[in-house]
Amino acid sequence: MNFPKRGAGLFLFLLGFPVWSQAGSFFSPSGARSEAEILGLKPGLLWQAATGGALLGAPAAGEDGSIYCLSEDRYLYALDPSGRVKWKHYLRTLPLGNPSVGPDGSVYLTLARGELAAVNPSGQEIWRFDLGAPPAPGTAVSDEGLIYQGAQARLFCLDNRGRRRWQTELEAPLSGAAVIVPSWGLLCPLENRRLAALDLRGRRRWTLDTEGIPDQVLPDSERFYYSARPQTVAAASWQGEILWRRSLPRPVLSGLLLIQGRLWFITGQAGAGAGTLAAGEGRLHVVDPATGEDLAAPVPLTAGELFAGPALDQPGGGEAGPFCLTLRGELFRGEFTGGGISLFPEGLLESGGVSGVLLHPGGLWIENCRDWRIKAFALRPAAGPDESPPGEAAGEGKTGLEKTATPRWNQRSGGPGRRWAGEWPADSPRIPGNDELVLRTLAGTNSSEIQLEAIRQIRRGFREEKYGGEDWVLEILEGLAGEGLLNPRRENGRIVNDFSEVRRAAGTLLGEMGTFRSLGVLGTVLLRERETSVRQTLALAAARIGGDPGGGIHRALNRTFLDASLEERRTLAAAYLEALALFARYSGSLNPLGLEIISEIFRGDYSRELKAKALSLLSRSGA
Repeated sequence: MNFPKRGAGLFLFLLGFPVWSQAGSFFSPSGARSEAEILGLKPGLLWQAATGGALLGAPAAGEDGSIYCLSEDRYLYALDPSGRVKWKHYLRTLPLGNPSVGPDGSVYLTLARGELAAVNPSGQEIWRFDLGAPPAPGTAVSDEGLIYQGAQARLFCLDNRGRRRWQTELEAPLSGAAVIVPSWGLLCPLENRRLAALDLRGRRRWTLDTEGIPDQVLPDSERFYYSARPQTVAAASWQGEILWRRSLPRPVLSGLLLIQGRLWFITGQAGAGAGTLAAGEGRLHVVDPATGEDLAAPVPLTAGELFAGPALDQPGGGEAGPFCLTLRGELFRGEFTGGGISLFPEGLLESGGVSGVLLHPGGLWIENCRDWRIKAFALRPAAGPDESPPGEAAGEGKTGLEKTATPRWNQRSGGPGRRWAGEWPADSPRIPGNDELVLRTLAGTNSSEIQLEAIRQIRRGFREEKYGGEDWVLEILEGLAGEGLLNPRRENGRIVNDFSEVRRAAGTLLGEMGTFRSLGVLGTVLLRERETSVRQTLALAAARIGGDPGGGIHRALNRTFLDASLEERRTLAAAYLEALALFARYSGSLNPLGLEIISEIFRGDYSRELKAKALSLLSRSGA
């Protein structure tokens, strides 16, 4: 299986003055090149935006480059990369922690009243969920749009529409954020000095005694690591067996980080100021992940050094490329090279008064400051008037915000809620249960009646909360939604599984229980489907899922509508208008491809009723 390289996109909390090299020596930034020699970099304040209160926690970035910040004035602020405030949303109560951004751009945040709120990319609140207790630190969001949030001794799983998929009672309150391991489950640190592993339905796999209160969990392909208060760092297997455990002379103050096959962390005593170390107490540790042994003597750190760091997005998974770290209260840019690590001073970090920071994918360093301001500094090499940034052709107009294929840690969570970007842990194969075996057998027949029975059983299990968003359930439904189109079976030259009634029933149920992962299948089937009635069903099913990350469904709707005959369009128009209205209600705006469909209906030869619906949508969009 392919796992992301170590060190990709974590919170970087390293701050030690010396830095470990591959050669086994330490580099000192005192000999680093001057700023003028750093690839034309022009460090300095790019912009600052004032808010109505002290900033809380760390900022978060959306896939489109938008920056989201929470403030004590009870507003969620959205800014573009130039520092312009796009909108601000009043929350009516004090927000907690950091915002987290979903794959469709929705922002999730917790509130002091014990609620989880969702705000769409246009700044409109789309739902609130009552957790019934003070929220635990960190909101984790999966690529499928599922949200995991703790509240005291409960863990909730919600879909992107704010509907509860399941909740589970834990042995004790969460002491840190849950970590998502796709297709496997979750790792949950608990206040009772244990760490619980759950499957994707919230059922316990195993629990592990941590000999301290666990607060951070760092997964790797072969094992995972955790730190526990007051002074423990350990590694465990995916079966919950301790591989090594170390008791340290000082508490772990930083996050855990894997860089080039080494585990990094900082120990020490906190100083009097926020984010500082007590005099003579700080140590930078670089250890062997397989044994936990120091690869060199821990390096002393001076007093007053900041130990809060940015969310990191490293090209090449940490094997090469840039990163940022805070040293002696100043910001340094670093680069992994074949010979070790090179450091270049930036000198951008505010001296105190910073509640959280973000390394923005557009090459910006964003700081939430306690002087009520959001500040941005440049980290990217500055291109000359006639040259393009590295890796971009002149005249292409790239913004630097394009999504890369590099796996990223904590891309969506602005807070401590981290997720593992890999696949099933290599040493933990999944064994199908009886329900899965039965349903896969029913779905694999050439009988539409038997396949419809499989769909009925899944629907019944979903309503009884027996099934949630398990991958295998969605795989069965997605396969049935494309029955005969995506998986044609032929006998004597004839397709024997072209069952439109199965596609319609499976598509309808996907609209109820599907996640963002289901949109790809629904869009593909929409493009291949021949029956207009099934297209209507699939369009509405996709819209009921909510957002459309990447815009694939809107492309399918646009193509299937505008390429159809006038008679087919008249049949599709009502369902497509309803689907577009649902998408707009969820996201707060109309997609340009959807506007083309609406404009065609308004201008074309359609009924008065359809024209009135189209006009209503156009009016709401401001078109």
